[in-house]
Amino acid sequence: YPQILGIGEDEKRPGMVHRLDKDTSGLVLIAKSNTAFKGLKRLFQERKIEKTYFALVYGNLSEASGQVDLPIGRVKGEKKRAVPAGKREFGGELREASTEYALHTRYAGYDFLSVKPKTGRTHQIRVHLSAIGHPIVGDRLYRFKEHRRDPLKPPFQLLHAGELRFKLGKQKYRYTAPLPRYFADTLK
Repeated sequence: YPQILGIGEDEKRPGMVHRLDKDTSGLVLIAKSNTAFKGLKRLFQERKIEKTYFALVYGNLSEASGQVDLPIGRVKGEKKRAVPAGKREFGGELREASTEYALHTRYAGYDFLSVKPKTGRTHQIRVHLSAIGHPIVGDRLYRFKEHRRDPLKPPFQLLHAGELRFKLGKQKYRYTAPLPRYFADTLK
C-alpha cells in the first residue's frame, strides 16, 4: 500500500499503530490515513481497544481464570528483557501492568489460554504468565530451564493476537485472525 507512506510517526513503519513482540503471530493495526492513525493511537492510549490473545503455556493452572497485576520494568543492562517488580535490579522505571487470563482447553502438562492485556507493556503477557509459573511454550526468553527439553518444539512462541475490538467514531470494529498452522498443528 504505497498510499500509506508518510502516515503515522515512523517513516520506516508507515501507518503502524502498534506492534507485536518478535515471534508473536496475529493482528496489528495499520492506519490508512493520519486521521485514523491519531484516532487509533488515542484509543490505545486510553485503553479502549480490547485485545484477545491465545497462548499455550507450560503446566496446568490451579485456577481456571485470573488476573495478574504486577508492575513491569526493564532489566538493568539488557535491552530486551522485562520482568515484574521484585525479580531483578531495574534500569528504568516500573510501570503498572495488568493481564486477565482464562482457561480455554486443558491438555496433559499444558493449558491453552485466552489472554486479555489491560495495559500494553513490552512483553507483558509473556512476563506475567512466566511470573505465575506458566511461561508460553516456545518462548526462549522467559521459559524455565526445565522447558528446554520440551517435546513440543514450535518454530515460534505459541502466542497469537487473535482478536481486536474497538469503536472509532460511531462505528464498531472487530477483527479476527485464525491461529497459524504451526500453532493449530501443535494443539492437535
